[in-house]
Amino acid sequence: MISVGVFDRSPVYLRGLVAVFAAAGLDVRTSMVDSESAFWLSDLLVLDPPTVLSLPDRHSVGPAVLTLIATQEDLADPRLRAASQGFVSRHADVPTMINAVWRVARGESFVCAVECVRPDHTATAAALSPRERQVIDQIAGGLTHGQIARALGISRHTVDTYVKRIREKRGLGNKAQLARAAVLQQPRAY
Repeated sequence: MISVGVFDRSPVYLRGLVAVFAAAGLDVRTSMVDSESAFWLSDLLVLDPPTVLSLPDRHSVGPAVLTLIATQEDLADPRLRAASQGFVSRHADVPTMINAVWRVARGESFVCAVECVRPDHTATAAALSPRERQVIDQIAGGLTHGQIARALGISRHTVDTYVKRIREKRGLGNKAQLARAAVLQQPRAY
């Protein structure tokens, strides 16, 4: 069983995380004040950014850290990047949150930035140009860059340019993150 130390400044959010993690069968340890007491006793720490930044310098010793981010700026903070093995949006759904915990606990990295969560599909669509929107919709449909180029009547190089712009706008580092974001941005039919 994985033990998870959970620390957050918001008591309501903290209680929600504890309930979600306990329901998933995790051994949850929590504190609003003193993260030191459970620091060495947990396999994984799930922390808000100020708590991550207050941790002692660990020199790669101790539990892995999954940071709960609220903004893209949190993800870009070099101090948080150095101290964290993973990042998950505070607005992520329960399956994404649990997936993040398990993956980081296994030693994998995990990034579900603010943009990978799609609570408001129309707000997300406004961030991309109409053509970028078409390209990401094609990616979500599983098409390759060459297939997208043929479908939209543009060159493969132009598709690559649109993909580069989408990745920059969304803060996505690789093709796997782009594909995940493309699929998650699709409106759900239920």
